[in-house]
Amino acid sequence: MRPMTQAKQQEFLGMHIPYRLSAIDLCAEVVDLIRTSGPLHPTTVTFGTVKTVRFKNVRPVTNAFVEHGFMSCRVMLEFLGVGLDPTKTSLAEYRKHRRDSVTLEDFGRPLLTVPDVESQLANDRVLLDGIVRTIRAGHKGGAHLTKGGDSLPLDILAAGCRGTRILVDHFLYRALNHVVPPSGSPLRDDRAT
Repeated sequence: MRPMTQAKQQEFLGMHIPYRLSAIDLCAEVVDLIRTSGPLHPTTVTFGTVKTVRFKNVRPVTNAFVEHGFMSCRVMLEFLGVGLDPTKTSLAEYRKHRRDSVTLEDFGRPLLTVPDVESQLANDRVLLDGIVRTIRAGHKGGAHLTKGGDSLPLDILAAGCRGTRILVDHFLYRALNHVVPPSGSPLRDDRAT
């Protein structure tokens, strides 16, 4: 194991990882919005008093949130030591971190095994499939332009976000007896909704 300094750990626990978790939470909220309201209604984004941008439909806005969300799932799962097998159809231990990658080991915790993930998610096939397909979408559609990009149905993405959040909360924050960042995006202003 290779724990980092306590100050650096606190920086990641208090800033960098919550940033990724907020992207995952916001993605889940956007998925719910699209599922309940559809993607075709006109949308306006206002940047304070500086600029307002109008779109014919919600897709240009939601696509950015969705992609940031599933890429953040991929980042956090690799941080935990979770990846895909060579066929990209099942979970496998991810151990190909670069020397400068931050992982669970930097917090004095072991990287996860597939049985750890399955047990924590109570072998819930929806959550497990959501994680597999979300990682695959990150590989095939987010990190690279590929010919074999998979579509990622909204319900599968929602399950991937939920499963990722459960794993990070349990194996990082709760394992360290640290306060779990609240669900929801700290970037939102709930007074506007």
